[in-house]
Amino acid sequence: NDCVVSYISYIGNNKHCDDGPAEVKYEKNNNIIYKAWHQNGKFHRLDGPAQIWYENDKVVCKSWFIEGKYHRLDGPAYIKYDKSGNIIEKRWFKEDQRHRKNGPAVIENNKGIYKMFYKNNKLHRKNKPAYIKYDESGNIIEERWYKEDKLHRKNGPAVIHYD
Repeated sequence: NDCVVSYISYIGNNKHCDDGPAEVKYEKNNNIIYKAWHQNGKFHRLDGPAQIWYENDKVVCKSWFIEGKYHRLDGPAYIKYDKSGNIIEKRWFKEDQRHRKNGPAVIENNKGIYKMFYKNNKLHRKNKPAYIKYDESGNIIEERWYKEDKLHRKNGPAVIHYD
């Protein structure tokens, strides 16, 4: 294993640090591969991501948490990057539930392109598809209508595949 845990801060049995990451992992060559902010044993950070993963000194993933729950109001709570630094996945959470008012709560670009609309952790979108899949050229190839996490559409099919 090329990973060496270099720093973990505890109070009692809980990972905890008030003024920085409570956990930092390094490779044997001293490159940082992971940082995590903890309060009372839970992932927690108010001023940025509570987890950051690195690969070859580049950020590959960030996660925002408040008191152990995925949570961020001003952007996605989970962001994943490819090796070039391009965003390939974004997920919005509110109090550990996938949720976004004015846009898709999940956007994945790594294998095809997906947009998924959630309300209170359930696939849901009023009068429009809650799940949309695109081909590499940006053309819609599938749409699914959901209401409260169940396939549902009043005036037409709930699932449409395009050639």
